[in-house]
Amino acid sequence: MRRVLIVGTGAPTVAYLPALLLALRQAGETEVRAVLTRQARTMVSPAVVSAASGHPVIPEDWPADGTVAHMRWAGWPDVVVVWPATLEFLARCAFGLASDVPAATVLSTAAPVVFAPSLAPAAVQGGPYRRARSLLRRDGHTVIDPVVGTSLSDLRPSDGACVSVEHVVAEIQRVHRSPQAPPDGSGQG
Repeated sequence: MRRVLIVGTGAPTVAYLPALLLALRQAGETEVRAVLTRQARTMVSPAVVSAASGHPVIPEDWPADGTVAHMRWAGWPDVVVVWPATLEFLARCAFGLASDVPAATVLSTAAPVVFAPSLAPAAVQGGPYRRARSLLRRDGHTVIDPVVGTSLSDLRPSDGACVSVEHVVAEIQRVHRSPQAPPDGSGQG
């Protein structure tokens, strides 16, 4: 059975996270767990994410008892997927800033990590995204470039949209079949 850990961050696409979790479970032979950043929890209900995954949402804060929860979750999955990945979360992971359980888990795992960014249109060509993408790919992670989608600010087609649920499911299957993703980030869609 394949184990997939999904990290949801505070981009509007996180509202569709339950659909991704259900699609993964319906694909068969997959156990899914989810962790949401603090901002993501304001955009999608942890109760709905829990129902869609079939498990409680992993707490995003450090446990009060001093346990290292991120290490438990870093060792659990066969694949980690950050969907959607905000620019802030990408940059924190690219530079090793583990200020919460979701980022610490991503930074501590030996499993392949797939990032699916959701960005403001101008950010797609900006230096911060290009630098973060380059560093993450150099570290052996997969970064699926954003696609054209409808901008929430003006409802026009623009760059920066997160890839579809179907695209992410296909990428997880590809990465799981070939766990040693090439360091150049090929296969990022």
